[in-house]
Amino acid sequence: MAFLSEAEIESGLLDHLRAIGGYRIEREEAIGPDGHRPERESHDEAFLKERGL
Repeated sequence: MAFLSEAEIESGLLDHLRAIGGYRIEREEAIGPDGHRPERESHDEAFLKERGL
């Protein structure tokens, strides 16, 4: 049985979302609570309300 790391799963999912279109990938460093364009107050917030997600 092959083991996939969390990073490999995340990378594959992001590649898939880019390929099907309609998604914009943002880095945590930009939109995280301490980022230069924060979109949430803490990491406990799973949904980005301003985006309607």
